[in-house]
Amino acid sequence: MKKLLLSIVILLLISPSCTLIRQKLGKGPNMAMYECGYVYEPGLMAKLNPMAKLQKGILVGVTDNNNSDLGKAAISIFYQAHLHPKEIVRYVTETPNWETCGDAILAGFMNRDGLGLTSTDGEFKVDGTVVEYAQGGTYFHGFKPSERGEKTVQITSSDGDDITVKVGPGEPLEIESINGKPKGEADPLDGTQDLVLKIKNGDADPNSKIHVQLVSNVVGTPVLYDLFVSTAKNEIRIPASAFKNYEGSPSPFMQANTLLVNRITENLIEGTDAGAIRVMNGFMDWAPISVSGDIAKGGLVTAGFDESKNTNISIDMSSKGVYNYQVNKKGPFYAPPTEGISKVAIASLVVRGNLQASETNTHSYSSGNMTTIVTEKITKWFPEISEESWQNLSDILYLKIATALKENESWELVDLDKIINSKAYNYTKAIKDTVSKTFVEVGAGGTKRILTTSTSDAYKDLGLTFPADFVSERLVRELGVDMVLAITIDMNMNFETEALDPVVKIVAFAPSVSYRSGAEYFSMTANTSAVSLDQSKEHSGSVEEVLYKMIRGEDFVKEFISTLKSLESEEKKFPVYAELWDSK
Repeated sequence: MKKLLLSIVILLLISPSCTLIRQKLGKGPNMAMYECGYVYEPGLMAKLNPMAKLQKGILVGVTDNNNSDLGKAAISIFYQAHLHPKEIVRYVTETPNWETCGDAILAGFMNRDGLGLTSTDGEFKVDGTVVEYAQGGTYFHGFKPSERGEKTVQITSSDGDDITVKVGPGEPLEIESINGKPKGEADPLDGTQDLVLKIKNGDADPNSKIHVQLVSNVVGTPVLYDLFVSTAKNEIRIPASAFKNYEGSPSPFMQANTLLVNRITENLIEGTDAGAIRVMNGFMDWAPISVSGDIAKGGLVTAGFDESKNTNISIDMSSKGVYNYQVNKKGPFYAPPTEGISKVAIASLVVRGNLQASETNTHSYSSGNMTTIVTEKITKWFPEISEESWQNLSDILYLKIATALKENESWELVDLDKIINSKAYNYTKAIKDTVSKTFVEVGAGGTKRILTTSTSDAYKDLGLTFPADFVSERLVRELGVDMVLAITIDMNMNFETEALDPVVKIVAFAPSVSYRSGAEYFSMTANTSAVSLDQSKEHSGSVEEVLYKMIRGEDFVKEFISTLKSLESEEKKFPVYAELWDSK
């Protein structure tokens, strides 16, 4: 549900732009919409569209329209120059004064401290003019291209919050050719060959990314997705494999389509009254184009059975060792190849123990014509261990994993002190960092929690935000690393063996794909049955060393490395991962 809501908001914030095309426009519905100055007027069928009404109803139902605390909001403010024809996709919220080739200021508010979307109970102003609320946690202010230029956005609330930021258009760019043919005259795209775009002024802003987008058919609804995200350059070569491994895979593309090229520069603004706020400057060009072949066939459901449109890697190592390791790697759009990893921050290793276990026994006995049922609940507790010993256990695990990675991978590991003393580390999840009779939670070397692994975590972590606000992405930017590794080990007391059975989650975060999409190299889960308490008492060493042996720590570390090696080997069978990321 959280991912769905985040997707809805991000899609609402996407506002491509366009340039007047004077070449042959080709076939398609209502080609007049591509003319600069065109204003879309929805017909009766569009107004009565039940899907649009349903989508709007969902947005209203999950939005707090009276938020007085902007500290609870993650706010995105977007200046989009050269708006695309509105008619090519369906926007659920209000978009007043949208015209083809015009400009707009868009804003989206997500609830950073709870479910759903939010807004402000104060005012949203652009250059001093109040902008009316557009529903669904959004604001939209459209204007003529003659008014293009830097704008001042001010947001206030009844609690006294006051935020002022500057936004402006991105550096202009223009599509010069598509596969060697002028804009508007390109042959249909069928996904069988690379797509080569010549972009005028593409390299103007080295801090920007260029989003190449097409319209997909998602259950009858046109949705704009990234086909490919490139660094800023004048020629973009998109491998043919991208057509089946894009942001919206496995959905098919619309046949009568529009190719959009949007330059986006994103800046996270610190020190405001918002929980998190970013500004994005955009400028887009576009070209109507046809899409044919396999990539334009079927629907979301049927495409879901097409393996060529559902690339991912899943490895089950449960029969290969003591630990039952499972590793998963998402599709190539969201998951870079591990061969690109060189500098790593092991930013979180949290050890938690549920130190009690209960069992309920029921038995009955009869006396004459009467039967009595007796229910007995038996509770056991793990032996009390000092906080120092638990801390030492987590430190041992961190050291063992770091040493194993240094010995088996050619990665540079960032010093732990540098990680936990970074500004970004203030955004990690607090841990209890305490020991009681029933529960323990400690972080190695002062690390805190990044992952969500339990129901209580999920409740505490409720909230929506954008990728630049993710703690992993903040660490990537500040520390200059390729990967942020997070590990949580939950140990649950086994009633029969009285040992602590470990359940592990590992996630390797990568730098975000773009302002829209986060990324990760892989995720792993692992578990095993611990050595029983009675057997563990026979082990020599300190308390933490005995605990390490109880959870079979040597096997955990050794098999983590072997699972990682298996993933690296499996990736070589899917060259699309390296192909797409090397092309950026």
